[in-house]
Amino acid sequence: MKKFIVFGYASLEKHDPSLEPSQEERQGIYAQWGVWQKEMGDLLVSMGSPLINGVAIEAKGLKEDKVSDLSGYMIVKATDKYHALELLNKSPLFGMGHGQRYELFECIM
Repeated sequence: MKKFIVFGYASLEKHDPSLEPSQEERQGIYAQWGVWQKEMGDLLVSMGSPLINGVAIEAKGLKEDKVSDLSGYMIVKATDKYHALELLNKSPLFGMGHGQRYELFECIM
């Protein structure tokens, strides 16, 4: 099995607060993630994390604020990129909205 990392990107400029789920809807989304996580078993290497406040850095320190719209990551095990996509399609990932886009990379180490 290979490892694949998924990066999510969300543009704050495209964020529509009116599309935010209610607390009840949010609990349903969390439950869907929990079910998917159990179904994945050891194919889920890391649920990852939402990411905020990214900045560019260099040896001398912080270079600039707001380097990208990178908003999260996750790592899965799969036989190939098509299998990884099949696994991700079973998750609630693609229903998150807010101008999200995703990129999938094979990890070589």
